[in-house]
Amino acid sequence: MLSVMTVSADVRMPGIFTDHAVLQRNAPIKIWGWADRGERVTVYLNNVKRSVIADQTGRWLIVMEEIAAGGPHELVVKGKNTIRFTDILIGEVWLCAGQSNMQFVVKNTASVSEATPKANFPAIRHFKVKEKIAAAPSDDIAGGAWTVCSPETVQSFTAVGYFFAKQLNQDLNVPVGIINASWGGTYIEAWISHAALTRNRDYRDVPVITEHQLSSWYTNVERLYAAYGKKLGIQSFSNYKTNDSLWHRSDYADGKWIPIPFPGDFDKTALPRFDGTVWFRSKFKLDDYASRKEWRLCLGKVEDYSDIFINGKKIGNASNNTNTSAYVIDPSVLTAGENTIAIRVSDYWETGGFASTPQTYYFEGNQHASSRISLADLQWKMNFASAKVWIRTPNVQPNVLFNGMINPVISYSVKGVLWYQGENNAEFAFQYRDLLPTLIADWRARFGQPAMPFYFVQLPNYQKYQQNSRNGGAQWAEIRESMQKTLAVPHTGMAVTIDLGDSTDVHPRNKEDVGKRLSLIALYNLYGKQYACTGPEVQRIVFEKGKTLITFQKGSRLIARDRYGYLRGFEVAGKDKNFFNATAFIKDSVVVVESSAVVSPEAVRYSWSNNPDGNLYNEAGLPASPFRSDDWTLTTQERKFDRWINKMYPLEYKIPEE
Repeated sequence: MLSVMTVSADVRMPGIFTDHAVLQRNAPIKIWGWADRGERVTVYLNNVKRSVIADQTGRWLIVMEEIAAGGPHELVVKGKNTIRFTDILIGEVWLCAGQSNMQFVVKNTASVSEATPKANFPAIRHFKVKEKIAAAPSDDIAGGAWTVCSPETVQSFTAVGYFFAKQLNQDLNVPVGIINASWGGTYIEAWISHAALTRNRDYRDVPVITEHQLSSWYTNVERLYAAYGKKLGIQSFSNYKTNDSLWHRSDYADGKWIPIPFPGDFDKTALPRFDGTVWFRSKFKLDDYASRKEWRLCLGKVEDYSDIFINGKKIGNASNNTNTSAYVIDPSVLTAGENTIAIRVSDYWETGGFASTPQTYYFEGNQHASSRISLADLQWKMNFASAKVWIRTPNVQPNVLFNGMINPVISYSVKGVLWYQGENNAEFAFQYRDLLPTLIADWRARFGQPAMPFYFVQLPNYQKYQQNSRNGGAQWAEIRESMQKTLAVPHTGMAVTIDLGDSTDVHPRNKEDVGKRLSLIALYNLYGKQYACTGPEVQRIVFEKGKTLITFQKGSRLIARDRYGYLRGFEVAGKDKNFFNATAFIKDSVVVVESSAVVSPEAVRYSWSNNPDGNLYNEAGLPASPFRSDDWTLTTQERKFDRWINKMYPLEYKIPEE
């Protein structure tokens, strides 16, 4: 005889609720979870009792009345079982999200030794949302716990969030909770819902994928590298490195190397999610080489850096700053019959390889088409000199971090959002002016807070000084502009950090000032504190009599942060769009800019470089944001993000035959 038993499930709460949680003051507090269908669930908080019946899916939601700041309280949830949370505070709750500079912890900051012993702030609480990739919106996070701030715990807090919370706690004398949902090295596309992202014309063909499809893609790529390793004798591609000192020689034995298509972007052809150094070797035949006085090797764009050898002799190198490269080769390097070409490619981040069309890669004598040898027609092999493979990351598909880390907490009442991201999107900087407003609107709608404050960090100075208007453009300047334009969205604010970066480190260690500048924006806009919270803001630009006159909004007095009082960072251009460095000085609330190299200026730019040296501040010590007066085409204007499965990444990669 078969018996049918009804399985009774305990009341379950989402992972965002734990002991020591902070709930948002002066706003409806949402408490939710799961139970048996039709089960009565009762919630007790601050001497208030509310009950509800779980719906057909077992989900239930109770909205508690507004509570003033304070505590500690006890939160009790009763159904067939009882769940009890203790030491619950009511205060200000902020969601801190983004990539590695938001993930950056207090332990790694420049002020850790001073900040740690003083971090006795039990009213500050931190929740780190565990990293989770999800193809579809999740109903719960993967884990985490609310942690009370103390000298023993603070070093694991998001540094930007902590220094922000510390300032609010001290100025407002209320508890502050920070929910840290961040993941280093991620694109903004991963943090936006599918419905919101695909309303943008550049993303309409982003597919909805299943968990099975996503998992299968990861598995296929893992099998691909396992096959490479088996053939090449590589045990692991985690921080792999070997001696490649002989690989450029024509007599080097490369019989066990892997055949590979040429040209092609690694990720699109054979090396998905690869960073490191890989060699490519091939052979070509020359019969009448001596009659040619000059030979040229022409290569399209190579990412990120390459060294090129023919018959063991280095003939040049190239970086992804150039779209094409041509190398003159002396006939003495060549030989009648078989010749060997070897290319060592170093891929430092994301895409790498040979990114141009096949016809841009060729070898010819005397620039004569009849002697041309197409490199795409040769048989190529590859081997790894060093490797670090990033397979199970969120950077293969948009939406997956919204699904796994944001969607599960959207019912949790928050005051606002702090956002620090953009480094990964710098090569697509122009698109960011649409994407950041899209994310803001998406999250506001999901949280049910149309005017939810959203404050973000403009990227700091980084990389080389000469990456500017005159030298190939500056992607970081362009994404800073996209961020600045997002201020047109109501209830937003931007912390300018152009003076807080590090030219050699994408993770600058001064996070205390970043958090403080964000706090100034919040304290002024939301809490009635009369603090200066922004640097000089451009009001009007006029070109007259060979000079450029820039008027700034009224506020704190303009200053040049320089021992001699000189302004730096300005450049001007005429109709030819060629920029030249300019002298500048402050006259009342106007900056006067001029250059002897530009008689009739038509454009002015300030701090338009990846790593500028601008020094325009206000008396409050806050820097001016980089800006430009022109609307000339930017270097990233035509670049389109395409990094998702079944577009940049094939659904499957061909596994080499054993």
